[in-house]
Amino acid sequence: EKLAWQVKFRIEEPLCVSVGTDAATDMDVIKDFDGKPFVPGSSAAGAIKHYLEECGEDTSLMGGGSGDDSRMSPLLISDIRFEANGELIDERDGIKLKNKQAVDESKFDMEIVKIGTTGTLELELNIREKDKGSREIEWKDQIFRIFSAVNAGDIRLGARKTRGFGRLSVTEVWEKAFSKDNVESWLEYIPGNTAGFTPVAVEK
Repeated sequence: EKLAWQVKFRIEEPLCVSVGTDAATDMDVIKDFDGKPFVPGSSAAGAIKHYLEECGEDTSLMGGGSGDDSRMSPLLISDIRFEANGELIDERDGIKLKNKQAVDESKFDMEIVKIGTTGTLELELNIREKDKGSREIEWKDQIFRIFSAVNAGDIRLGARKTRGFGRLSVTEVWEKAFSKDNVESWLEYIPGNTAGFTPVAVEK
């Protein structure tokens, strides 16, 4: 069985996911081939796994281990794509701090994705036969706790999270289950198309 969620969100505080280049500023956001900013799915996965670890929760949802004990993550996380509702990128100035005091000659500038920018994310949970039952229920419950943690500001993305950056809010969640009973709909499924999906409420 596969469970798919399409998630719509809004940026509530500036978002800076840097690629390490300095073509436009000292800290440019990562961009795709067309020059549009995005957040790699691996960054979102890392933030989620860190949150689960901090909460002392089981992290089997994110895979892990090594050697013979390694396991693939049952949860696939897409890149986060932003909707082009005007100019998405702005520039901000920053100052390096040491012991909460500014370091001399440490001013720098950075690119950020603007507050109010909206975007989408797709999640796909693969449930194998051995995971049916209690583990499946726990994974689904974890995913909705993750949505709630994003809304509460407990999961943030990118740089300068301790300075208030990187907070998102989940505005819509759409869900659909795929199994051997509706294989054709899985083959026809295109990420971003919510036809046949059911809206789901996410509590803060």
